[in-house]
Amino acid sequence: MDVQMKDSGASSFRQVPEGPRGEAWSDSCRLEDLAFLHRGFTEYAHQLDLDERWARRWTTRWKFGRDAAATYSVRDLNEVDVPRTVPVRRFTVDEVPPYLPLDWFSDHFTDLRTQLPDVTYRDDRLLRRGASLRLAELVTGLTWPECAEALKVGNGMGRYTLNALGRRLTDNRLGPAFTRAVDQVAERLDGSAHRTDYARRRRRMARWSMGDTHWSHLFEKLPRLTHMRSTADPRIASIIVWSDVTRAEAPQCPIVKKERGRGDA
Repeated sequence: MDVQMKDSGASSFRQVPEGPRGEAWSDSCRLEDLAFLHRGFTEYAHQLDLDERWARRWTTRWKFGRDAAATYSVRDLNEVDVPRTVPVRRFTVDEVPPYLPLDWFSDHFTDLRTQLPDVTYRDDRLLRRGASLRLAELVTGLTWPECAEALKVGNGMGRYTLNALGRRLTDNRLGPAFTRAVDQVAERLDGSAHRTDYARRRRRMARWSMGDTHWSHLFEKLPRLTHMRSTADPRIASIIVWSDVTRAEAPQCPIVKKERGRGDA
């Protein structure tokens, strides 16, 4: 829920103090912007023009998800459709992992998973993809295909997940359970003091691959795998590391996409 308040009539100050300009929504401005009137409040509070029409003249604008902002006068705040409001999230789409980490999935989706009949690893993958797309939707208001593009997993993956997971949840009446589980993850992200910028990680890892030195050290640390060194492909190790660092699925790795373009994968 985003809120903005202003005087829709003549200025309520005879002298407008210096402060933030333009629209300042509650989810996109700093605390000092929201608390602007409190600085030096005693100095000019008496200048407020609170005549008998102020409650009608002062208006508030409310945003409900992707809907256009609605305007209500202070006098008519009782008409605000509060049940439609949703929490404003503190995390950004850049801080949403493209593929929900396994520990988050275990912590928040175990109950839902046990309610799915004939559950398989395919359901786990759909749930983990869908959870990330839903998290992105919460902070952007975009559709799942659009969220998939924002997470760099492709519009097609977003459409497929929306349809496949949607059917699975709808058929078993588990849509509300999915929503609750994702909301728990959102609260987890909101409460995290140190969130990860996964978009930055993807950018930094876009051209990365495991070098010969690290490849050699890998087998030195794992002597039982020495016999595999002559046949193992260092690209596989690079893909595994990329997936772990970016929290994305291996098929999204630039190395995989490059080899697919060559017809090698």
